Amino acid sequence: MDLATLRERTLELTRGLARMELADARGQADGAFSEAFAPFADVVGVESFARVAEARQVAQEKGEERRARRLRALAGHLLSLAGLAGAAEAHDRIARVETASTVPGTAAGERLAFRTACRTVAQTARRDARAALDASLSEAWSTANDAVARAIDAQEEAARQRGFASHAAAVKELSGIDLAVLAAEADRFLEATEAMYRDVLGWWLGRVFERRPSPREIERHDVVYAFGPPAFEGLLPRGDPSARLAVDFARMGLDQAASERLKIDVAEAPARVIAPTAVACEVPDEVHLVARPCAGLRDASAFFAACGEALSLTGTDAARPFEDRFAGDRATTKAFGVLIGSWLTDRRWLAKRLEATAPDLVRVVALHALRRARRAAALLGHELAAHAQGARSRLARGFVDRMEAATLAREPAAFFLRGLETPFESAAELRSLALGTRLFETARERFDEDWWANPRTGPWLAGLFAGGRFDGAAEMAKSLGPAPLSLGDVTRRLQALLE
Repeated sequence: MDLATLRERTLELTRGLARMELADARGQADGAFSEAFAPFADVVGVESFARVAEARQVAQEKGEERRARRLRALAGHLLSLAGLAGAAEAHDRIARVETASTVPGTAAGERLAFRTACRTVAQTARRDARAALDASLSEAWSTANDAVARAIDAQEEAARQRGFASHAAAVKELSGIDLAVLAAEADRFLEATEAMYRDVLGWWLGRVFERRPSPREIERHDVVYAFGPPAFEGLLPRGDPSARLAVDFARMGLDQAASERLKIDVAEAPARVIAPTAVACEVPDEVHLVARPCAGLRDASAFFAACGEALSLTGTDAARPFEDRFAGDRATTKAFGVLIGSWLTDRRWLAKRLEATAPDLVRVVALHALRRARRAAALLGHELAAHAQGARSRLARGFVDRMEAATLAREPAAFFLRGLETPFESAAELRSLALGTRLFETARERFDEDWWANPRTGPWLAGLFAGGRFDGAAEMAKSLGPAPLSLGDVTRRLQALLE
């Protein structure tokens, strides 16, 4: 298969998978991964990867840097697809647990869909009922752990078949990201932020539960509830915030056509995704943001992040090659979600757009961001261990200890593989946090503190959006200033907000 045909076939498969993701988010899923990959065995095979690797080598020898970079991104994308294909039935099993399983609800005789139960935890005031629901969720999820283990094994096998010692080694070669170095930086981030996280979390839990619990008492469900709808009643408005966001997209001078390409789908539906999500079926012309009406800080933060990511995808130059639009470094587009999410920590924006003026709101938003960052930092080391040692139950105890040290809340051991079927999302989250913080600092420096209302901001962002993912997070950071990408920026930003 020649490269042009391979790109077309890869794009066709990628679009098909995105449409499956969109249907799943809407609660309309009717396909299976195993069926989706069946016609594309030639695309995900070793031969196609070798063809791209050979072409990349030739481009490097000729000094064709941009072509070589795109071929490297295409190779990385093909490796990801191969890992998915190798565990297609396992992914189908995971999807069935999330979409078809039910657990006992909080009322007598009640059964809740898995995803509905995940959201209900955040809204259940009675601690015993919340704990029982979380226990039921962990029991239901435990039936998917073997499938996640198979997915991880498939990722490792796909890397070995293509000549790499491990999946992590493949990531380093095909993206330039050294996961071990990033994990070491993540450990330093955990150390640097531990004291302030412990102090501010204790303060907020004391506010929510009317007493400050001891660290040994805190369970995952307690923290989930503390950032859920009841705790934020009257602090943040409920509903669909997209109209408020659109005001500032226009004020910043963002291309109206690009904003209109973003299809926002906010409606009540039991089977919807647990958190708002951006789905790109065609970049830039068909990008969806699927969510439920926002209620609580977790919803609002996720909605803003998904909106920023989706907006950057709609602003990508349609003439860009497939690799720039669909492949490459996802942390680049996720970073724009971090940038738009920073509006929730801007007192002026909160007062003007959400009429939210509670004096401690910014501090709590920053606390929630810090908790997410610390969990991602801890999860990266755990995931590297899962890939290196084999994803088996002996890692469960280490997961519980690691998460408790990072978040100060005990997580069910059954969740020790949850989310790991998609490799190293924690790494993308950490790198997007670092780049998003750099974007925020640059926007404020160039366009003043109210950069979100400055008409010069939009053209600057549009220029960054247009390149898609051609520049990875590290390269984009270099375009913003001489300092390398660093979690230290995230630490300093959160410290300023939490003081």
